[in-house]
Amino acid sequence: MPVALFVDEAHDLHHKTLTGLKRLMEVIRDSGGRLSIVLAGHPKLRNDLKSPTMEEIGFRTITMSLEASQGILRDYAK
Repeated sequence: MPVALFVDEAHDLHHKTLTGLKRLMEVIRDSGGRLSIVLAGHPKLRNDLKSPTMEEIGFRTITMSLEASQGILRDYAK
């Protein structure tokens, strides 16, 4: 069964925590499970994930802005 972990204020997470979350996803995947992690935070988070020190995690992320997704969100929030 797939599981999603939502993290609010993710822009305040230490880079080692983000690396640990990536490792957690790998361990769960290796045991046959599925874990998705949704990071919600300020635009600073997007910039942090693009930095050279975070590229390992940044390459595995999909970013989206709530402002840009208003039409899409209407399909889910009824």
